[in-house]
Amino acid sequence: MDRRRSSADMRKPPFRRSPSLEDRRWGPDRRHDIFYPNHSDGPRSNDDVYRGGEYRDYRRFDDDLRSPIPTGPRSLQPLPRTMSHDRSKRPPSPPPTTMHQAGPARSNPARDSALKDLSGFLCDKMWCRVQCEHEKKREKKLTADRERCPLNNPETAHYAEILSQQIEQCQKAKKLYAERMNQAEDKFIAGIAQLVEGYAPGMLPPSGVARSSVRDEEFDAKLDNLRKGLEKSVKQRIQENQEIKKAAASTSANLSTTSAGQVKLQKETDELKKSLQSEKQRNDRLEKKLQDMEQRLNNMSQQQDKLAQDTAANNLSGKNKAEDSHKMSQLMQKLDAISVNTITRRELKIALEDFDDAVVPSLDDASPTDGPEDQSLPNGNKTRQYLHNISSALEEIKSSLGWQNGSEPPRCIADLQTKVSGCTDSIQSTSKQSAAISESLKALETTVCALQSARQPTGNQSLLHPLPQRPLQPTSAFTSTSTTTAHLSPTPPLQSLTAGHAVTQQDFDNQMQKPSADLKEAVRKIVNRKFSEYVKELGRFLDKERKDRVEFGQKLGQKIDTALEKADFASNKAESLGRGLDEFRVFVHEAVRRHDELSVRVLAMLQQQNESLGSFSDRLRGLAGEHDRIQEEVALQLRVLNAWQSNFTTKPLYKDIVDEITRTLPNGVIKQVAMLNSRLGVVEGQLKAGEESVKRRRVQ
Repeated sequence: MDRRRSSADMRKPPFRRSPSLEDRRWGPDRRHDIFYPNHSDGPRSNDDVYRGGEYRDYRRFDDDLRSPIPTGPRSLQPLPRTMSHDRSKRPPSPPPTTMHQAGPARSNPARDSALKDLSGFLCDKMWCRVQCEHEKKREKKLTADRERCPLNNPETAHYAEILSQQIEQCQKAKKLYAERMNQAEDKFIAGIAQLVEGYAPGMLPPSGVARSSVRDEEFDAKLDNLRKGLEKSVKQRIQENQEIKKAAASTSANLSTTSAGQVKLQKETDELKKSLQSEKQRNDRLEKKLQDMEQRLNNMSQQQDKLAQDTAANNLSGKNKAEDSHKMSQLMQKLDAISVNTITRRELKIALEDFDDAVVPSLDDASPTDGPEDQSLPNGNKTRQYLHNISSALEEIKSSLGWQNGSEPPRCIADLQTKVSGCTDSIQSTSKQSAAISESLKALETTVCALQSARQPTGNQSLLHPLPQRPLQPTSAFTSTSTTTAHLSPTPPLQSLTAGHAVTQQDFDNQMQKPSADLKEAVRKIVNRKFSEYVKELGRFLDKERKDRVEFGQKLGQKIDTALEKADFASNKAESLGRGLDEFRVFVHEAVRRHDELSVRVLAMLQQQNESLGSFSDRLRGLAGEHDRIQEEVALQLRVLNAWQSNFTTKPLYKDIVDEITRTLPNGVIKQVAMLNSRLGVVEGQLKAGEESVKRRRVQ
C-alpha cells in the first residue's frame, strides 16, 4: 500500500484540504481525489458509516494486509470517496414495493440482527465487485498508456517503469478484492444457510453429514499423502545414511591404505637416513685416512728429500769428496801396508748382499707378498726389486681410487704404509750403519797408527814373517758392519823370500800397491754406480710419487665432490619426501577431521529425525484419537437427526410447523431476499449513474 501510495503521489498530488461531499462528487477537483485511502494516518470521521440506525466502524480492517481475513460480520472495507457516507445526504430511496407493504411482522431482534449481517455481507460483496471492476478498467487504461510509450526512448523509460509498477499494484488490488468478495460470499451463504436451518430445518439437505464425510475423506487423503511423504523421506534418509556409511567405509579403507603407504615411506626414509649417515661416516673416515696417508707421504717425501740432499751432499760435494778420497787413500795405503790382497769375489758378493740388506728392509719388515723369488735374486738387484715394488704399490694406489664401499683402506695402501715404514727403518738402519762404519774407520786408523809405531823399533825383521799368519783386527770396516760372517779366506802366497834376499819396505809397498789400488778402484766404481743408480731411481720414484699423489688428490677431490653432491641430492630428496609426507599427513588429518564432523552431523540429524518421527507418531496417535471422537460425535448426531426425521414425518406435525413459519414469517425468507436484491439493484444503478456523470464531466 505504501508503494501504491507513493506511485499515486508521484502521479498526482494528494488533496490536502477536507472537501465537502458535493465537492468530492461534483466539484472541479474530483479527478484529483481518486486515490486509495490510507488508514495509518489516524481515524477519520467519514470512515464511520451510518447504516440502519447504527454506526459501523471500518477502521478494524487495515489496508497493510496484516489481517486479510475479516474478523467479524461487521469488518468491511470502507467505501470509496465517490460514495456518500452520510445517510442524511443520500438521494431519496425509491418507493417501497408491494413486498414492503405487506402485513406488519413481529419484532424479532435475533432475526433482525442476522438479516442485517446478511445485508452487510451482500453489500461488502457488491462493493468488492465494484472495486474489482474499477481496478480492471484502471489496469486496462494503464496498459494502453504503457503500450503507447516507445521502448528505447530515454524520456519515457521512467514513465513506463512507473506505469508497470502501477499495473502490478492494480493486479494485486484486484486479486485482494476478489478474495474479499469470495469471503463475503461464503459468509453470506453460511448466514443464509444458518438462518434457514434455524427457522425451517426441513428445507435444506443434511449437508453437515456430507461435509463431515467430505472432510473425513479429505483428512484421510491428507493423512495418506503425509504418510507417503514421510515414508519417502524416511527411505531417502536411509539411502543417504547407507551412502554415508559406504563413503565412511571407503574413506577408512583409503585411510588404512594411506597409513600403510605412509609407514612404508617412513621406513624407506629411515633407511635412506641411515644409509646417508653411514655414507657420511664412511666418507669422514676415508677423508681422515687419506689425510693421514697424505701426511705420512709428505713426511716420507721430506725424509727422502733430506736423505737425498744428505747423500748428494756427501757424494757430490767436492770438499767432502776430496776429504773422503784423501782419507780413503790414506786408509788404503795403511791397509796395503798392514795386509795382503785378501779381497775376492766372495767378499765382494758379501759386500753387495750387505748393501742390499742395508737398502732393502729385512725379511721381518718385508711385506707378506714377498716370496722366495726375492731371495733368489742376484746381488744388487734386491734394491731394484724393492724400488719396483714401491712403484707397483703406487700403481695399485692409483688404480684403487674408485674404491668407496669398504670401511677399511685398500690393501695397496696398507702395503704402501708397511713399505714406507720399512723404508724409514731401512734408512734409519743405513744411517746407523754409516755411523758405525765411521767409528770403525776411526778405530782402524788408531790401530794402524799404533801398529806403525810398534813396528818401527823392530825394523825390517818383522817383514820376514809371513803376513797371512797374522790375525785380522776385529775392528775392520767390513767386520764392524757385519759384512762378513767368517774370517777372510787366505790369499795366494806371496813370493818366497829367502834369507839371502834383502826385502825392503819399498819392495813390500810396491807388492801391495797394485792389488790395493785395484780393490780401491773397483769398490769406488761399484759404490759410485750403485749410489748414482739409487739416486736416479729415487728421483724418478719421487717424481712419479709426486705426480701420482697430485693425480690421486685430484681424483680424490673429484670423488669427494661427487660424494658431496650425491649426499646433497639425497638430503634434498629426503627433505622433499619429508615435506610431501608432512603435506600428506596434514591432508589425512584434515580428511579424518572432516569425516568425524560429518559423522557427528549425520548422527545429530539421525537423532533429530528419530525425535521428529517420535513426535509425529505421537501427533498421529492424538489425531487418530480425535478422529475417533469426532466420528463418535458425528454418529451420535446422525442418530439424533434420524430420530428427529422420524418424528417429523407425521403430517399434522408438518402442517403445524408450516403454519408456525407462515405465521411468524408472513413475507417469508425468499421474499426478503428478493427485496434485498431489488435494493442492491437500485444501489448499483446509482453507482453506475454516478460513474457515467463523472466520465461526462471529465470529457467536458
